[in-house]
This record gives sequence, C-alpha cells and structure tokens, in this order.
Amino acid sequence: MGAHLYHESEEQCWDKSFRFLRQNEGEIFCVLKKSWDGLESAQRDSFLDISCFFVGSTDVICRAYLEGVYGVGWAHLDVLHSRCLLTFEKEGGKCDTKQRSVGMHNHLRDMGRQIVREKEKNRAWDEETAKKFLKSESTRSALRGLLINSAMALPYEATKCDSLPELKFLRVAGDSQDGESLQGEKLARNVLRNVLCEELRLLDWRNASFQEVFPGLAASTNLRVLDLRDSRIAQLPAFTNLRYVDLAGTNISQVPHEIFSDNLEYMDLSRTKIKELPSAALCPNLRRLYLMDTEISEVPRGLYSTLLEILGISGTNISEVQEVSLPNLLELDMRGCKAMKRLPPTFDLYSLQSLDLSLCMSLKALSFLPTSLEELILFGCRELEVLDLGSGNLTNLKRLDLGSGNLPQELETLPALSIERDDPAHTIESTEGEPTMERDDPAHTIDRFKDVFKDFDRE
Repeated sequence: MGAHLYHESEEQCWDKSFRFLRQNEGEIFCVLKKSWDGLESAQRDSFLDISCFFVGSTDVICRAYLEGVYGVGWAHLDVLHSRCLLTFEKEGGKCDTKQRSVGMHNHLRDMGRQIVREKEKNRAWDEETAKKFLKSESTRSALRGLLINSAMALPYEATKCDSLPELKFLRVAGDSQDGESLQGEKLARNVLRNVLCEELRLLDWRNASFQEVFPGLAASTNLRVLDLRDSRIAQLPAFTNLRYVDLAGTNISQVPHEIFSDNLEYMDLSRTKIKELPSAALCPNLRRLYLMDTEISEVPRGLYSTLLEILGISGTNISEVQEVSLPNLLELDMRGCKAMKRLPPTFDLYSLQSLDLSLCMSLKALSFLPTSLEELILFGCRELEVLDLGSGNLTNLKRLDLGSGNLPQELETLPALSIERDDPAHTIESTEGEPTMERDDPAHTIDRFKDVFKDFDRE
C-alpha cells in the first residue's frame, strides 16, 4: 500500500486508500492488488509473467523476454521494483557481477497466479492449470505462457492442436535423452512436435532427445532466449535476435553466424563439439561467454566485448590470448589450458577479481596482475618461471593458491596473510576479509593429483 501511495500527494487519495485498507482488513490479496491495479496494462502483464514463470530466474533472461514481448525490459522491472512488487537478489559466486536474480514475496506470486487462474486464463505454470487451459479451444488459442512436463498426458482436445498463436513462453521440464522411447499421442513432448508457435520469445527445453528444433518451434523470428542445455540437439536454425543462448552439453558442432549479433549478451557453448567459431563474429554487448571443455583454439576478436564480465575458456586448446581491452572483466577461468604459454604483458583488465590458471602446465610467465585481483589460482603451473607482481600492490588479494610453489617475496608484506594447509593442525585461521594463501602440504595433497598430472602427460 505504501508503494501504491508513493507518488500521490493529494490527501483525498490517501484517505480513500486507508478506508479501503480498513474495509478489507484480513483480505491480503485485495490489499496487495491495489498496487497492481495502479500499473499500466503492459506493466500488469509483465508482473503476471514474472509471478508465473520468472521468480528465481536471472534478470538477463527475464529482461530479454520482456523486451521481446513488450519492447522494454528494464523499464518494467524498475517500475515493479519501485512499487515493491519484486526484488533483485545479488547473484552468488566468486565475483560481484551485475547479474541478479528476480525475487518476489510468496503472497505477491500467489496473487498474480490467482489473477491468471480466475480472470486472465492465459498462462499455465503447473499440471493443473496446463490441463485446464489446454482443454478449451478459447483458452488454448489465447495461451501466452506454458510450463509443462514433457511426459505429462494432455487432454484429448489438446492432441488435435496444431497451433498456439499467442504462445510466447515455453519451458518443457522433466525430459531425458531417452525420451524418444516415450510413446503416446497425448504426451506433451509428442504433441508439441507438431504445434506451430510463431510468436515464441523463450524456448527452454533441457535434456531434449530431438536433434533438431521442431519446425513449429523454430518458426519464430523474434526468439530472445534459447536454452537447450544437455540435449541431443545437433543443428540450429539461424535465429537472429537471441540475447541468451545456452547450448552446453549438446551435440552442436557449429553455430550459425546469424546468432552472433549485436543482441547477444550471454552464450554458453561448453562441452559441445565445436572446434571453431566464425572469424567475423561480432557481439559488442556480450557479457558472459563460456567455452569450457571444447576443442576451440581461438576466440574471435569480435567476441572480446568491452562489456564482458565472465570469460570461461578452461580445458580448451587456446594457446594465446589476444591483447585486448576488457575493462569490465571480473572472472577469467583458464584452468587446464595445456597449450597456454604466456599471457599478454599488457592486458587491460582493470576490474579483474578472479584469475584461475590452474593446470596451465606450459605457462612460463605471468607479468600482468591488476590491483583489483582478489583470487589467484596457479596450482599445477609446473613451468612457471616468471611471476611479475609489478609494484606488488595486490592489497585486495584474498586467496592465493600456488600449489607446492613458493610465496613470492612481494606478497610477504601483505598484512595478516593466512596460510591454509590440508592438515587442520597446521592451519592458521584467517579473519573475515583478510587474504588467504593456499599451498599444498606434500604429505597430504600431492598424491591426490598424481593421476591428474599423468593424464596430462599422456596427452
């Protein structure tokens, strides 16, 4: 109610609202709905979308969807946040990234779903609402969002459906890569195989057993979010407006160059069969790029966006990193890049907080370390000969893992540097916020990694 009155200055409006509050004491949804009623039409729809499908999602995914549907994303999120209809929660992880998750109080979420259930009847977030809304042709044709289990048996009426003309959100859960063996014309995954969804903005179908996106699902020219993680997908349509792409763990061996557009902000191609990316790829708004455990040997220069916050290239064949400016990069993961011998001596990483070079066994020199660094991991860098700390001004360093290496003299001056060993009896506890230095105790640690080194040596 306070958020509803935030921009109101007339005493009459306040008196009217307080009378409403007294008259509806105990009717929590009636009171909460007052803030929702004061929104514009598109803002109300955005709230319903979030309450049904996006609580707990990242703001990147939510914003991409809202922009695809309503033309704006941040504007609606800001309005809903200012009216206390949703919250932003800081993302957990190593670094202080700008990405946040969208939260909502349970009462507000339930209020939104009640509005949909009783009035809108155009979003289905569970089995009960899905079966109810898919049974009727009128609600089926107006359906905007659908969260469904792939093995769920749909009403008979839905099996004859060949089009969901208003569907913009589709998330299929509970699938598995042996899903092709599931028979039955009523199963959701089999019904969706033949349904045309030209207005789709978000497609989330993890662990899918199909190798190509069904034609009806690939018909949308405005798809913004594509998540097919750990599916059997081997070939992609040439989508042109994607902002968020997660294909990790799929059988993809190449990505259409159309996907690498100005719109792209998030891409995960980890554990795919990709060996090469389009050399002309240009994504100036890319914020996260994950290429872990692929055979890629080079990142095209156009993917080194100045907005990039996280770059994950661990386990790749990359041997050199181009001299580029990445002023917003917070996390650089290069674990297990066996061919990596050096990093550029002039590397503009003014914001870098976490650098992981563990098991980069060919790395000989490291001569750039920004003062912003909080975590440095060099375990297994057996060939490292030069560790140039420059002025030694690493006052933000909180964790240093040198494996069995020696502590550089420049770091010995850091105040209250704590040493963590595997043997609890020899551990010096660090106080919160103070830097720690991890070193492997040979008596307890090295044996654990012998097999790791043997595997690398064999290769």
